[in-house]
Amino acid sequence: MTQSIVPMLIAAGDQAVHKVSPGSIRDSANPVESFMRDGIVVIVDIGVIAVALAIVFCLLRMLKGPTLVDRSIAADTIAMQVVALVILLTVRLGTLQFFDAVLIVSFLGFISTLAFAQFIGRRRSAL
Repeated sequence: MTQSIVPMLIAAGDQAVHKVSPGSIRDSANPVESFMRDGIVVIVDIGVIAVALAIVFCLLRMLKGPTLVDRSIAADTIAMQVVALVILLTVRLGTLQFFDAVLIVSFLGFISTLAFAQFIGRRRSAL
């Protein structure tokens, strides 16, 4: 099911990007559309601030510890928060250019979680 949805979303996003020229978002003839776009921009900006704060808190947990497991969970959470931040910025900028970066960061976050788990497992079995 997701294989058929993703190309449709990409095609719809490409059409939307081609229809919108710089400066045309604010020049909408329909005041309701203009209000909705401004509302979405404000909500996305609030989301960017919230995710940035969450990244700062996870960085503090990563530095503070106290255990290796806490640090690895914080690193995994930071990877997912970076994905969320890139998605929010993609929505804010109205482009699909960062879609590949989202996939790569998601994959690297998953692989790093597996590597941390294997490292922690080997370290505990050695003790």
